[in-house]
Amino acid sequence: MIKPNDIPQSLLRDLQGIPGFNESAFIAAHQLSAPVSVRLNPAKDIGLFSAHEHIPWCPGGVYLSERPVFTLDPAFHAGAYYVQEASSMFLHHMLSGILVHTKGLRVLDLCAAPGGKSTLIASLLDPESLLISNEVIRTRAAILDENIARWGYMNTWVTGNDPRDFAKLPGYFDVIVVDAPCSGSGLWRKDARSIDEWSEANVQMCSERQQRILADVWPALKENGSVKGEGFFIAALQKKEEAGEMRPIRFKSAHDKKIQQQAGYLLQDNNVFFIPADKESYSAIRPSHEPDWHQLQKAVYLRRTGLKLGSATAKEWLPDHEVALSVDANKELPHINVGRDQALRFLKREDTGINDVAKGWNVIRYNGLGLGWVKALGNRMNNYLPKHWRIRMDIDV
Repeated sequence: MIKPNDIPQSLLRDLQGIPGFNESAFIAAHQLSAPVSVRLNPAKDIGLFSAHEHIPWCPGGVYLSERPVFTLDPAFHAGAYYVQEASSMFLHHMLSGILVHTKGLRVLDLCAAPGGKSTLIASLLDPESLLISNEVIRTRAAILDENIARWGYMNTWVTGNDPRDFAKLPGYFDVIVVDAPCSGSGLWRKDARSIDEWSEANVQMCSERQQRILADVWPALKENGSVKGEGFFIAALQKKEEAGEMRPIRFKSAHDKKIQQQAGYLLQDNNVFFIPADKESYSAIRPSHEPDWHQLQKAVYLRRTGLKLGSATAKEWLPDHEVALSVDANKELPHINVGRDQALRFLKREDTGINDVAKGWNVIRYNGLGLGWVKALGNRMNNYLPKHWRIRMDIDV
């Protein structure tokens, strides 16, 4: 919690010129504890937090009375909800009128890490729409990639590009969401140390950076395309000037029918295309998105395309971790239902104590939600949770 004298006097002087500004109320608001809120994944609804106060501008958003240790909740690791500040969820109110009633959209989340906006947008889109979640900073892109995988939507792809790169896609996107770098004053209640980073010079630098980002990405937007919480600002712009137009490109389909025969059992709907993710592994995408795949890879770096399926060996298919988390996974895949203690042991990559399981691959499920894969070998069971996903904190289970 910050003290009244910690608030920069230069900021208070500037705010005095805004009609309706109440300095006492502004200072008092910073003495309150920051609220804790989460947003539920509508595709992984298991009835969580039903008794909590709901956030009026975002269906699925709820306030929590206290901040739990989310790391110790297997449902969090399964992508059942995302921890997000309530004010940021206002994006749902702004976009819902556009995205819910329009099919087949192309949407760009330009500054997407760690993934709050992208998971919110993904929940609004129909399956034939495509969301590109972009993050230019590589370390932040890795976090974004994990959160997108947890959310589990096939039509959310990840890129790692500078905003200027999207100018190569004139008039491609129907909607562009830009969470441009800002002064960070909305974080003061949550982290008092962040106040030390505020300065008038930093505000000016952020303003100039915001203008550059918007100018760089503007060509990619189609013509005519479309309060308990922390400090937040949001604006909507509609492009009226004539936009460039992407010409359809000719391509030979990369859909691999042989891979479809090998890996199709992983999905509940086999009406997807199976394309190479790299030299050894494959991904699944909607057939309607293959032209986008060919078009985008000529212009930007595609870090994630569709749902990662895994790779083939001479004896079997090695399923990717993401299949276990995907909302498109075959519900009839072999699985093992576990309680909280066993789920946490699995997430720590420790012995779960599970025995008497038929040999082969199984999804570990908690409350019906996939957490990852194990392979039973008769006398032992191998845990295939990616090592960088495991819980590292000491816990009693």
